[in-house]
Amino acid sequence: MSVCPLCNSNETKIFHDDNIVNSKRFNMGRLYYQCHACELIFLNESMLPNQEIEINKYNEHTNNPEEEGYRKFLQNLLDPLTEKLSVGDEGLDFGSGPGPTISVIMKERGFNVCDFDPYFNNDLSLLDKSYDFVTSTEVFEHFFKPKESLELILSLLKDDGLLGVMTKLYQNSINFNDWYYRRDATHVIFFTENTFKWIASHYHLKLEILSDNVIILQKQN
Repeated sequence: MSVCPLCNSNETKIFHDDNIVNSKRFNMGRLYYQCHACELIFLNESMLPNQEIEINKYNEHTNNPEEEGYRKFLQNLLDPLTEKLSVGDEGLDFGSGPGPTISVIMKERGFNVCDFDPYFNNDLSLLDKSYDFVTSTEVFEHFFKPKESLELILSLLKDDGLLGVMTKLYQNSINFNDWYYRRDATHVIFFTENTFKWIASHYHLKLEILSDNVIILQKQN
């Protein structure tokens, strides 16, 4: 079995095998595991997409600050996050993508937010600073190495700093084979509520799960 890329547990099992399910409609030829310890669902490492597939997929995204629908989507996180911030707080949008929008919205609200993205704005100097808050929307499901990526993000937060995440949580009521969220070839890991509870416990974070795709974590002193 594969080692969990988040908690390093060896207690993993096959969660879903397209070749066994043999769905002609959604057969992606993929094999997924789930960790018994943290409940993370993850794609077999040998099946991870290459950089060309990732960039091509990301370039298909047309989200931008002028799209009212996208703004409303992001406000599901930004509204409750803003309530927890103070005037003058500075943030980082981690994985801002080809059309940064959170930084625009937050600037309108009086906050300075920098954009970081490994493909579209790979300014490594931004990772040498500390922030009052970090946002990461529709990014966590792309992490090949979630432990390393999460620990990097947490290292950017000041004490009591806030991490706002948007990623669709897997629930047992979902038919994984038909689930739209896993049919994106660049979505390679999936979190459950218990995965975030494990993260909060392991890294000593305060956790708020506000909906099935909005999570706020707070770094503790």
